[in-house]
Amino acid sequence: MYANREQAAQALAERLESLATDKKVVIAGVPPGGAVVAARVALMLDLPFACAGVYKVPMATLPDTTLAVIDADGHVTLDPRSELTRHEVGKLGAGTLARMHNDLEKCRSGATEPEFEGATVIIIDEAVLSVLLVRAAASYMRRLGAEHVILATPVISTGAMAEAERHFGQIIALQTTPDTDDVARFYEDYHAPAEAEMQSTVHAAYVRQVAAG
Repeated sequence: MYANREQAAQALAERLESLATDKKVVIAGVPPGGAVVAARVALMLDLPFACAGVYKVPMATLPDTTLAVIDADGHVTLDPRSELTRHEVGKLGAGTLARMHNDLEKCRSGATEPEFEGATVIIIDEAVLSVLLVRAAASYMRRLGAEHVILATPVISTGAMAEAERHFGQIIALQTTPDTDDVARFYEDYHAPAEAEMQSTVHAAYVRQVAAG
């Protein structure tokens, strides 16, 4: 168990330090919680940072279940067990897509995205208990030109690990846990990141890129 996301980021940064010597490595965080962890990792390792550009499409009847994900380009990734169609998700996700772009612009505050072409992109989430979000993030990064996509996380479920191996060339997980859908059990202080926390931490990682450039 981690005290908070900051402690998880510190542990992950230590594990990823050997990869920081490659100048073509980009850290990409899955919002919201994964983006906070990833931004801290990027700042610790002095690596380029990006939000992974994927959001869960909320379902009113199943608010805690991820059945569909939409990325910044509007591409939809569906849980194969879902009976939803891409058209249905596209309509449901319109508001989500608009909010995603608004959130990204707030966090960037004028900073440009790093160069993905030919890069190794390390996708980070605060916990991977279902692969739908990180799988969609991997597809999005590959479309942007990433040459290699690595998944890194403080904790992953055994079921998610088995499925993630089909979508990532490398998986770096600090802990493996039996299948569960409760992220909060891995953090003593777990809460949804407040907008101010998202903007301050993620914005700091984007601003560092401007200063470095």
